[in-house]
Amino acid sequence: MDNNQSLNNTENISLATTEIFLSYNARFWILLLFDIPSVACALFVLFCIFIDRKLRSNIKNHVLVIILLLGIGSQLIDVPFYLNFIVHSSVVPSKPSTCLLWWFVNIGMYDGGVIFMAWTAFERHIIVFHEQWISTRKRRIIVHYFPMCFLILYIFIYYIYAIYYFPCENTYDYTLPFCNEFPCYAYDPIMGIWDWIVNIASPTFLEALLSLAFIFRVLWQKHHSHLPIHWHKHRKMAIQLMSLSSLNMAFNIPLCIINIAYFCGLPDDIVAEVTQCFTILCYFVIFLFPFICLASISGVKKTFYERILRRRRLLIQRFTVTVKPEHFSLQTTIRPIPDCGSSQTINCRATTRWATNGNVIVGVGNELGRDSQPLNLPGRIFIDTRYGNNVYVVDGNNYRVQKFFGNSLASNGITVVGGNGYGSEPNQLKSPVDVYVYAADSSNHRIQMWPKAAPSGITVVDTEGTGEYENRVDYFHSMFFLEKTNTFY
Repeated sequence: MDNNQSLNNTENISLATTEIFLSYNARFWILLLFDIPSVACALFVLFCIFIDRKLRSNIKNHVLVIILLLGIGSQLIDVPFYLNFIVHSSVVPSKPSTCLLWWFVNIGMYDGGVIFMAWTAFERHIIVFHEQWISTRKRRIIVHYFPMCFLILYIFIYYIYAIYYFPCENTYDYTLPFCNEFPCYAYDPIMGIWDWIVNIASPTFLEALLSLAFIFRVLWQKHHSHLPIHWHKHRKMAIQLMSLSSLNMAFNIPLCIINIAYFCGLPDDIVAEVTQCFTILCYFVIFLFPFICLASISGVKKTFYERILRRRRLLIQRFTVTVKPEHFSLQTTIRPIPDCGSSQTINCRATTRWATNGNVIVGVGNELGRDSQPLNLPGRIFIDTRYGNNVYVVDGNNYRVQKFFGNSLASNGITVVGGNGYGSEPNQLKSPVDVYVYAADSSNHRIQMWPKAAPSGITVVDTEGTGEYENRVDYFHSMFFLEKTNTFY
């Protein structure tokens, strides 16, 4: 797609005038039929990420959003310009502004996507192998957000200056695709070499090397620690990264290799024809990327199945069917229903029925509040049967855990965990969901132990952020503590 990836410093070859085996009519239908579903898929993925707080806050999705936005720019501007050229056999409208915009999108935004693909591969190493670098908000700003903002500014500032303001004279030929192939800055010995080395060749090869290094590091880490390789722990990350790398290695790397071969003496006619073929094929990097995101981001994939394909997970996933041979007789033993009113000691649980009306044991019926007795969005409870049957209740919207004494449940409760508002400090909770002597603080991704009469809690499980890796916990909804082995589940 980006012709500037090859021959950007030569004047004796015009790729735009080089004909390939694929006719204009075939190019039109290929680009149109792939562009429409790709745009729809990209918009759907972006919609799912933007409306879901969990997906928005997941740092590994941020760079994917940037690549999707850069790709949509090419899909909505570059591809329609090319289709319009095929229909009219010329650039319409035939103005320099049209050519400048086409160059900016075709070259600048595509090369920007290549740069961010390399950053994606690099950042995956940080997320998996160097989590301490992004363990706090300050570190995430320095290591994650600042580099992305710098790259965005660099891409737009560089290509706006190179295409619109670089002191050279552009030549526009409205009868050729891309208005005569390259803007004039590509022929400058400094700008052209910088663009090819820094913006094209380096990120293209780095992305492939970093992706292969990621797989190697996973294998090496498992081998070095003498542990079996559990691919399911890194499966989504590895599949996503290798899928992106496959696009890069299939389309972008060949263009860079062709350019190197040209400098080594490859004939001009062969270079021009092969480059023109890959110019069309490189559009598939943009077309296929949204579908990789759709398949590799679990929250987006789930939404696609439920809202688009109308599929729902069944409560019972498996069932057993027993096929009996012919003339098989089944003996049935009928047991009488136990009489719970009799004096015999029998198990009546099978026929026990709940009362139609319940009794309020803690809190105030049909009333919420912040005082010691009422509750606001109560969650799970824990009954301490060893010490007086005291009841501990997760008071969700009050960000606390209330204790009600077993011998006087109707009385006021005592705040034993939290109660200091919404937050991440040791004496605060954020979306508590469960309690079992320990408090499961979901939105803070941690489990707190609150010693008796202590002003603040002690973090016993601290995950510092969201994720899908073996030492992280996402927005969980419950927990279980096995006292025999002192293990959380």
